[in-house]
Amino acid sequence: MKRDKAWWGRLSKAERAELMVLQMAPRHGCGSAYLPEGYAECRHCSWPCSGGGLCPVCDNRMAELERKADG
Repeated sequence: MKRDKAWWGRLSKAERAELMVLQMAPRHGCGSAYLPEGYAECRHCSWPCSGGGLCPVCDNRMAELERKADG
């Protein structure tokens, strides 16, 4: 859906800020010497996840906010 004023208006100020932070998080995480091969930290909450980017919890939260804004 087009992200116009009405789209953003369906979210509270805090939700808009949270969505922007989640969207701006780098998609490729860097590995850690403390994590097994193939794992990295979530770029938003620092929780270990496979493949890098966002962990499933942060990814689901971003999808939830986008669904709410879609109406």
